[in-house]
Amino acid sequence: MPAQNATLELISLSTNLHLIFIALTIIILLRLIILLHSNKSYQVKSKIYERWVLFYRALLSAILFSGVVVMAIHHFHVAWQVWLMVILGLSLLIATILEFVRYKESRVYDQMSIRRFESFSLKHYLFVLVAIITVTVMSLGV
Repeated sequence: MPAQNATLELISLSTNLHLIFIALTIIILLRLIILLHSNKSYQVKSKIYERWVLFYRALLSAILFSGVVVMAIHHFHVAWQVWLMVILGLSLLIATILEFVRYKESRVYDQMSIRRFESFSLKHYLFVLVAIITVTVMSLGV
């Protein structure tokens, strides 16, 4: 009986840690969206962006790692929610790579490249925000 209680506690703690990483990611996403909507110059935005996007990518990695831990605890039982999370994870990876390419293509004095980057990033972050919230709610069964 104590081993079963320890397993249930491990499952609870791992799931809670996963949810904390998701909540922190949502906060970072909101910060990035606010930054992209601000009227700051591109030089100022890019310095702030580079700092916050590192936090965002680190949290995405933390979500991936904690998700694998939760799956391992559940003996890799793959439900439809897991497939939904895998599809979301792959799409986030592809979109993050595309965003990085757009950022590297943007130039300080080329307003068109800046608008292209900011437009793509804003759409990307809004999609991620909605997708993460939707998948989390669907996975929790709320």
